[in-house]
Amino acid sequence: MSIEHSGRVKVFVYGTLRYALSNYHVLKDPVFVREDYASGLDLYPRTDGCYPFAIEGEGRVKGELYLLKSEDIPALDDFEGVPNHYIRKEKQLESGESAQIYLHGDLDSLLELERNGYVQKFPEGDWVLYLDQKSLLYDNVKEMRREKGLS
Repeated sequence: MSIEHSGRVKVFVYGTLRYALSNYHVLKDPVFVREDYASGLDLYPRTDGCYPFAIEGEGRVKGELYLLKSEDIPALDDFEGVPNHYIRKEKQLESGESAQIYLHGDLDSLLELERNGYVQKFPEGDWVLYLDQKSLLYDNVKEMRREKGLS
């Protein structure tokens, strides 16, 4: 399926851009489509709980699919540090939808961060679950997500 829809672009977010999380406000006028999974990716949260990285791998990553205005994508690219920190690429999701996703662009630097204990692979692939397990997910955020039917 096309990533374009009525002047909007399908974007899959898996970290702090998810609903009610710390950077959700960066998404301008988002239209929620569904929760979804992206296969063939591994999630590497920072051990301080700031944000996660996703890279090509063997796991699956849980996130949310949104429709964003095409003209807002360059600002989101800037926020994500494209092309120096992240790369944006098209990825097919488990639902069959294709969407843009931001992946960590420098595997060598990520592996160095892992060796030094700054990131750790999280096999469950769900940033919200990671925050909850580390007691970093506030009760009000949990409630807001529940009210929207999100896990």
